[in-house]
Amino acid sequence: MSQLLTFYFGEETFLIREAVQKTIKSHSDYQIEYLEGQFEIAKLIELTQSTGLFASKTLIIMKNPFFLLKKCDTKEEKALSLLFKSHQNKDVKMLIYATQTLDQRKKFVSLLKKEASSQQFNAFKDWEQNKVLQWIQQRLKAHQKTINQDALFALEQLAAGSLEQCNAEINTLLVFLNDKETIDINDINALSGDSKATPYQLTEALKKRQYNKVYTITTTLLSNQHDPIKLMGLFISSFRLYYLITYMKAKRQNADQMAKTLRKNAYFIKLIAQELRYSLDELKTNLTILAEKDVEIKKGIIKGDLALECAINQMKLASSQVPQPT
Repeated sequence: MSQLLTFYFGEETFLIREAVQKTIKSHSDYQIEYLEGQFEIAKLIELTQSTGLFASKTLIIMKNPFFLLKKCDTKEEKALSLLFKSHQNKDVKMLIYATQTLDQRKKFVSLLKKEASSQQFNAFKDWEQNKVLQWIQQRLKAHQKTINQDALFALEQLAAGSLEQCNAEINTLLVFLNDKETIDINDINALSGDSKATPYQLTEALKKRQYNKVYTITTTLLSNQHDPIKLMGLFISSFRLYYLITYMKAKRQNADQMAKTLRKNAYFIKLIAQELRYSLDELKTNLTILAEKDVEIKKGIIKGDLALECAINQMKLASSQVPQPT
């Protein structure tokens, strides 16, 4: 494994871009050369054999290079393979990274994973909530900040599953916190703002069965160019979670038992369980309505934004006909 050759790849492009910036920062005394997409292999070889005019060492950065994304001809394959396997010029380092999905079977993807100092950045899965929470806490700890549990969950939901958005919210918090060491729920509420519709506010309204507020927030998000397909996914995943929690709660399971089954944080489950006001019948009806609209979107019968608005109105109408839990 060569320390002169680095390879970053994976699903989480935000972490990949961040790793690239950290690498550049740690090579401040190097001249940086950029290559992207399609370029001449001869140009790359030339860069590896010489140093820059303004520094004695060079860092060559290749973003989404063509050889990772398509098949090269025999001559190109031979030249690149030889370069990556035999490069020993200690004054020249190469950083290769991909922000596009890679076919792991491609020749140079496999070769770089073997020959380079490689790192794969994968997105957190839906069931890895605790890892996301730890990631947030580590980010804040690096700035000598801590966060209360309810504020931690609120911040995670505010970011709507996007690490890049979460990082942006953290940076905003750091600007306004000044010397305050512990972040609480009031800080998160101030961050989202009452006049600002966010996915976090949407999930809060969904959880509390506030259909009118759900409709208002959703239409605002849609007018602000939020993807209706992603919002539909948020609705479906939220109601599916609410259904499972309500079902397990009826079976007398506690928060720890539910969290283990659902692979979620126990305190997070407890907070939701305390506020849910749905019956199983209503949740089942809502999931059916959303599933039908989702199919209509995929068949091209209705546009995503209109489907979402119709679904909310249908759920609101149906809720008035379903007995509620006491």
